[in-house]
Amino acid sequence: MKKVFTVILASIIVVAVVVFLAITLAFNSNDHSQYDLPKHTTTGTRTSESSEHQAVARLVTAGMAKPPNLGRKELMQLMRKQMDDRGEAFKISSEIRPVDAGGVSAEYPYWS
Repeated sequence: MKKVFTVILASIIVVAVVVFLAITLAFNSNDHSQYDLPKHTTTGTRTSESSEHQAVARLVTAGMAKPPNLGRKELMQLMRKQMDDRGEAFKISSEIRPVDAGGVSAEYPYWS
C-alpha cells in the first residue's frame, strides 16, 4: 500500500513537471525589455512648477479646503460644477485632427 502511494505521488509530480515545462516552452514570449525604460531624454530642464501648474494647484486646493456637508446627490453636482469650472478657467487652444495610424482611422490632438 505504501509503495502504491509512492508511485502515484511520483507520477503526479512527474506529470506536473512535464506540464509546467511544456507550458513554459510553448508560451515563451519574445524579450521586450527594450520597452522597459524610456530611451528618450526628458523635455526641458525645469526644476520648479510652472505658473499654469500653480494655478491648477490653487484651484484644486481651494475646492478641497472646506468640504461641504452635503448629501451624495448634491455633492456629486458640486463636484461636477467644480470640474467644469476648472476646465473653463484655462484657455487651451487645440484641435483634433483625423490621422491614419497604421491603416486605422484615428484622431490626434494638436496643441497650438
